[in-house]
Amino acid sequence: MTEQRGLVVATTYCEASVQHISSALAQMQVLSELYVPLDLAPVYRYAKVIGGLGSRLQSICQRRMFSTAATSTAGFVEAAYVASSLLPIGGQARLSLRADALDRAVRRRLRDGSPPLAVVGMPMSCRSTFEWAKRAGVTTIFNHVNADLHTENRAFEDEAQCATSRSQSNRILRERWSTAVVERISQEIALADIILAPSRFVETDLRNNGIPEDRIVYIPYGAEVDQSPVPQRDNLARPLRVLYVGQVGYRKGLQYVLDAVASMSSSQAELTVVGPIVNRSKILAGLPHNARYLGKLNRDRLRAEYAKADVFVLPSLAEGMALVILEAMAFGLPVIITDECGYEGVVRDGIEGFVIPSRDTRLIVQSLEVLWRNHDLRSRMSQASRQRAEIYTWKRFERQLIRELSDRLPDLRAAI
Repeated sequence: MTEQRGLVVATTYCEASVQHISSALAQMQVLSELYVPLDLAPVYRYAKVIGGLGSRLQSICQRRMFSTAATSTAGFVEAAYVASSLLPIGGQARLSLRADALDRAVRRRLRDGSPPLAVVGMPMSCRSTFEWAKRAGVTTIFNHVNADLHTENRAFEDEAQCATSRSQSNRILRERWSTAVVERISQEIALADIILAPSRFVETDLRNNGIPEDRIVYIPYGAEVDQSPVPQRDNLARPLRVLYVGQVGYRKGLQYVLDAVASMSSSQAELTVVGPIVNRSKILAGLPHNARYLGKLNRDRLRAEYAKADVFVLPSLAEGMALVILEAMAFGLPVIITDECGYEGVVRDGIEGFVIPSRDTRLIVQSLEVLWRNHDLRSRMSQASRQRAEIYTWKRFERQLIRELSDRLPDLRAAI
């Protein structure tokens, strides 16, 4: 067997944690390859020089492009995936085909080259690669970005029991993960030597599923916190500006935010909903009079909404670690969240905001009313949120990742 190299990272999409995993490994000069379906860096460079339509193309590339040099593995499949992304059906099937194409391509490349020290895989897209790695004596690292899919599916099933009609129940159940996807990710977890868990919520799920503690590495995610001060928010007698950012569907608990705001007067609260609609959800039908939906926003417009808001609400039913919460905290927003958001030990109830039980409209209303009436409390929570976000940064994530991997991979420690 030839001499081992560094670490390989493979991902189907530009998710924030895998972006920073790749960046941290590259900075330490131990990243062998970052495999993606299609590297958009050449397209981005071309778009910069053509002007006109190029600016739109640049924007698309920036959302899907890594700061670390990447290697394309399944460009045709990726092009077909993007072209079919507007179809109203078959979303999970397209995701599976895309993930499988990357998985098989990475396995072939690793099989034909010199084995790395370890391979970092993402959900749905590393089963075949991990099977090869186990036979080759290569360490397998699973980046567990989501809540356990069994847990997510149970959340949908429980939510369907709360539906007020058969049609609503069916719409909720449409969001469940297919048996094939759940089984595939379960197999990937079983093949992993190391599992990166972003939250205590995910860590607990893994333990409950029989995963030994020594295979789980808890590393909470981070936020990008610049040096700009917290936006100044006035003390005028006006409605509380409530912000929700996330998928427009049932898993994030949006239905409870809508019910809460609908029960409040326009003088108390105004809700802004930001995010893409999933699975043709009808959850926004009958939007409350004191709410507005802005769709999916680009980065600059989203930052503007964070700056204008007074409080952030995300009462999720199941998450890995919802990044939008830390983003909101970086803008000094008090947060109203659930334990299922994955922020145990990060957001402290009564300090950075309120941690409430899931599916509790009454406590959402109560929390909003407290913040509406008590500007001093809102101001204290705002400062506390910003200070907490300044602790939980991506730089901290990257340092902890390198430290944890060095402890578990002696050859990596020697290389560093």
